[in-house]
Amino acid sequence: MNAKPIPSKPRPFTVITDMTVKGVCFPAGSIIGLDERGALWRCHLSGETIINGAPCMADTEVEFHQDGAMAAYYPARDIIIEGIIVSGGALTLFHENGTLFRCVLAGDAIIHGINARAGTELCLFDDGRVSSFETDGSFQAEFPVMPNSRVWLHRDGSLKAATQRESGKIVWFNDGNHD
Repeated sequence: MNAKPIPSKPRPFTVITDMTVKGVCFPAGSIIGLDERGALWRCHLSGETIINGAPCMADTEVEFHQDGAMAAYYPARDIIIEGIIVSGGALTLFHENGTLFRCVLAGDAIIHGINARAGTELCLFDDGRVSSFETDGSFQAEFPVMPNSRVWLHRDGSLKAATQRESGKIVWFNDGNHD
């Protein structure tokens, strides 16, 4: 019988002392996970750590894309990413091309003409344009939009969906009517 060996995924390991793995200096007690190719996949940080120039919060996980760029992390403090002040301690995600995908805003901002408030989630397309945000009530649509609700946009900036003030229902545009 010619059975093929089952490829095994490397097991996560805990660093006993401060240790540099794949160019990142991990503090003692951190748990490191590598993928099948030996690239960083995920880690749990025992202390605040700088990864790719970003201050990563202690006692949180960081995930990586296959190319080694960060996919997800929790900033240790407020930080500016692509001109946006991102809230420390909040999950921050990146597209595979390295651009910001999701964050929580640390301060009020106007991003591509859209008023976005501190403490709210902002999502961006991989080209940096806004894909969804929480409206402060100033967003103009074909109908009155409920304040403090989510608005979704198409890549071209047109409205994809929003919560109607009167009904409280989400109204979808250009791709069917979904409640």
